[in-house]
Amino acid sequence: MNTRALDKIERCKARCLLSHPWWASLMLQLRFVESERHLTMATDGTHLFYNPDFTAAISDTECCGVLLHEAAHCALLHCFRRHHREPLLWNIACDQAVNALLNADEIQLPAGCVPPGDLNKTAEELYQELLKNAIKISCPMDVLDAESSQKTEYGSLTEENWKQVIAQNRGLEPKNISRTIENNSQPVKNWKEELARFIFSFAKSESHTWSRYSRRFTGLPGWNKEPKTTLAICIDTSGSIPDSILNLFISECSAILKISGITAFIISADSKITGLFEPGIELPKTLVGGGGTSFIDCLEKSESLNVEAVIYFTDGEGEYPSSCKIPVLWALTQRCKTPFGESIFLGE
Repeated sequence: MNTRALDKIERCKARCLLSHPWWASLMLQLRFVESERHLTMATDGTHLFYNPDFTAAISDTECCGVLLHEAAHCALLHCFRRHHREPLLWNIACDQAVNALLNADEIQLPAGCVPPGDLNKTAEELYQELLKNAIKISCPMDVLDAESSQKTEYGSLTEENWKQVIAQNRGLEPKNISRTIENNSQPVKNWKEELARFIFSFAKSESHTWSRYSRRFTGLPGWNKEPKTTLAICIDTSGSIPDSILNLFISECSAILKISGITAFIISADSKITGLFEPGIELPKTLVGGGGTSFIDCLEKSESLNVEAVIYFTDGEGEYPSSCKIPVLWALTQRCKTPFGESIFLGE
């Protein structure tokens, strides 16, 4: 064990508690582990790994900054939110998001770190910008996936554990980052339940009854007779949708089509419509696409089909029409704002 590095860690912990108590309270939730596998410092949401040579070489001020940088990754739940995203690009986006917060709180970081991003953007939004512009920055991997990282005999800190820590310390964080923290620690909704409620909200009122409950969806009404609800389900097949996510979209479409009495038109599209499948036609296992993204053709076609509502499976990045005449539920693979309609985040 490198005693010089360990002494610096202990000294900087105490210094952080005095200068930045809120950040430090998060940092102290982590278990410190000396590790030469990591070039600088890293966290998996349970441990804070520090390279002894790197730690010994930087100043106390820089060491405090890196310690608080790793704590901020935990505050924003970055170790739990990568999902399907490319690890290095996700790491860069997370560093941009964290460094924007630290910069706003005047916390100094070592030279050569990833430049801060837009303070008002989430890591998911910054990731999408990096992906779109094909930007990569050379940086050490310090955001480790919580599920695949090293386990401990004392148990791991979960996403829910971190949300509880943040909730217990609400009101003590620096004011200029309060909204960002709130956006990343709000209660998680079960997206499958939200999707089911949206679908059932358009069933004819005489079709369902609260005298018995649905066997398929907990807490929803059973049926007096067959409903006659018709939906349009749009699937984004653009080049930004990886095969694993496209398979998720197709799987959820198939589940919706199995709901008793629900009929649906399935429309696949990238920048233009690439496929239209009428009710009763079996959905193929693969869909055509790979181009850019526009939601205009799909929604205009949905309006012409005389359906009750639209469900659009997408990453949310594309050209939107100014409005849609029928209700739209955006089923999104990343957190982003849509100009109209409701939205659910499939990552939850």
